[in-house]
Amino acid sequence: MRFCAGAVPRLHLFPKYGRAIKITVKASLLPLINWNSCPVELISTDVRHAMANYAIIPIRSGSKRFPNKNIFPIDGLPLFHFAAHVARLSGVFDKVIITSDSEEYLKIAQDYGYDLHKRSEAASSDHASSEDIIDEVLRDFDMKEGDWAFLIQATSPFQQEHYFQAAAAQINRGISSIVTYRSFKRFFLEDVIGKERKRTQDFASRKLETGMFWGFNVGAFFEKKNRIIEPYGLVEIKEFDDVDIDYFEDIENHIPRLKALAQQYKAEKP
Repeated sequence: MRFCAGAVPRLHLFPKYGRAIKITVKASLLPLINWNSCPVELISTDVRHAMANYAIIPIRSGSKRFPNKNIFPIDGLPLFHFAAHVARLSGVFDKVIITSDSEEYLKIAQDYGYDLHKRSEAASSDHASSEDIIDEVLRDFDMKEGDWAFLIQATSPFQQEHYFQAAAAQINRGISSIVTYRSFKRFFLEDVIGKERKRTQDFASRKLETGMFWGFNVGAFFEKKNRIIEPYGLVEIKEFDDVDIDYFEDIENHIPRLKALAQQYKAEKP
């Protein structure tokens, strides 16, 4: 368990997934707690396991539309580092895990001090889903039911620390997963063809999934095998940050901002 200096530590009990019961105790009293006296229905198999948050960032080597995009250098920094660095600086995660099928990619990630995961042959195949990869990482890192994991897109370079912090603030509010979205207030063709056109101010905005990251309770994921699990929380992403690098042209379109961030990240220490 990690405590901030001067802060009162809290013990987290997990009767079911993210529905946590918190009791506040003095640090000096922790050794005096009789764990065996706790009601069975209130504790997990290891109540002394403090909840941990893990960031999982897949960087597959087989991109066909933009070869080696995950490690594409921008002013000397590989693309995946933009998202991973912000995740690490956010203070939300106990580990930032880079998972890849490529030893070369993992060597690059090691140079930046990230935790590494080499995928199995099954999880490296063209048929492996994101859920297959998540499941393997959760098990290989021995994550517990009370933990939370976040799948973060390496190709979303404009992550912000406050997005991760906003997600973490929701973890103990009775939800099982967290989804990112941005407000979308445009017309689809089926909304306007042959129909009376509404005024924009009368048109309700919709929530468009960004795919920048997803958070989920580990126990709930093991049960559902899905990264989006009801009940879920939401984190709103600004349109300016909702960028996915899928083609080289996407790099070109955002190169001034990417270069500015690269200079900033080089100066920052995790």
